[in-house]
Amino acid sequence: MTVVRAAGGEVGNIVMLRAYVTDMAEFNAGGAEVGEAWGATLGRHFPAMTLVGVTALVDPNARVEIEAEAVLA
Repeated sequence: MTVVRAAGGEVGNIVMLRAYVTDMAEFNAGGAEVGEAWGATLGRHFPAMTLVGVTALVDPNARVEIEAEAVLA
């Protein structure tokens, strides 16, 4: 959100999220926490989302990496 806001956008400008997770079971088990974080960050905005299971991320300590696409007019 920081980058979107810095560009003059808002939550509604986010059109796509991609989450890469190293442990799908852990991600699914954390559903309540994910929901809380979603609500705190995006409120009731639900852009398209893709969830991808991967074996590793660039940072060996990371378990989730999220990228977003926003459209600003």
